[in-house]
Amino acid sequence: MENRKEVVLLLDHWYADQGGRKKILILIIDVLSNLFDEVHIFNIETRIQSEDLKGRNLQENLRGNVSIETFFINKKIPASFFRAFFSLFRCVKKTNPVAAVLGGAGPHTNALFALIFRLACGKGKKTIAIEQANSKIILEHQNAIIRFFTIRLFRKIDRVVVVSREMISGLSSFFHMPPEKFEFIYNFIDLEKIGELKNEEIEEKEFYSGKRVIMTACRIDIHQKDIVGLIRAFEVVLRKITNVILIIIGDGPDREIVEREIVSRGIQDSVFLFGYQQNPYKYMSRSDVFVLSSFYEGFSLALVEAMACGCPVISSDCDFGPREVLEYGKDGLLVPVGDILAMSDALFKMLSNKKMRDDYITRGYARVKYFSKEKTLEEYKNLFRKVLADK
Repeated sequence: MENRKEVVLLLDHWYADQGGRKKILILIIDVLSNLFDEVHIFNIETRIQSEDLKGRNLQENLRGNVSIETFFINKKIPASFFRAFFSLFRCVKKTNPVAAVLGGAGPHTNALFALIFRLACGKGKKTIAIEQANSKIILEHQNAIIRFFTIRLFRKIDRVVVVSREMISGLSSFFHMPPEKFEFIYNFIDLEKIGELKNEEIEEKEFYSGKRVIMTACRIDIHQKDIVGLIRAFEVVLRKITNVILIIIGDGPDREIVEREIVSRGIQDSVFLFGYQQNPYKYMSRSDVFVLSSFYEGFSLALVEAMACGCPVISSDCDFGPREVLEYGKDGLLVPVGDILAMSDALFKMLSNKKMRDDYITRGYARVKYFSKEKTLEEYKNLFRKVLADK
């Protein structure tokens, strides 16, 4: 590492993504900008277009030795795919990197990035993929042709970083790759920042006055998040505890579906969609229960954030992440995926049993110390040094 030069970071949705994945990418960029003289970020955007970024600071407080170039794809115009990836290839080819870090939102994207990088820079350069989500499920949702080529290209990546131990065995088997190619590094939370933000005042005080509050925070995507199932479980609880409300923080493509579900069940006076919130922690700290209702995860940063805010948690026992975060039920309740009655029972127990809530709050505070920013930062530093030094 004495002759530090250039590194390439290939990613997608940098400007559109405001969730936990971007927090990790920001940390990775910070690590790379300390280890290398130049960091070249090449970003593919499909969810927004160039006009959506007018007036926005595109450098986003990145360091002076970090450059970023974005290529936009309009899904309605097939030719834009070819233009974007050909432009990406030409720009990567102009660089002289020692390695590429692949930060795509799924394995199919990272496999394509790896191919483009090898074609542009040669086979001797190392590739490190960052897989933040459940790569297996994401790929299973793709068509057979994409799955076929992704699996074969993905195997050629030198090292894959995942966010839980369970993902190593799951992805190693799925991609037919040796476990030694995988590293797990937990996502992190900024405990100091959360400690400040959770005490901010909320404007929606009337929702919390005299109410028991169940809360969830997620992207409203019913293919990953079982929000409809949570609403139905909440309806069961509402029959037993009348002064309870459900608050949903977040936005996404299926918001209208969720709104229709709420209205169809006649519980619109008890379920509230607050949309995207810059500071979800002030709501977590004032809620009685936080719920993660998912079909699949990679880690679930929201669970750790809720525990850091002193809110007891309930989670679907899905692959991967939640059971590992909650130490197999020691630090929060786990319920079978998609089981509405089990979820309603867990909600009722947590709301009805103060001692249970207090016990989980205490355990949660102790558990979140394992997910510190400093620990994750050091692990990424060690990873990049080790992989790039391994000839």
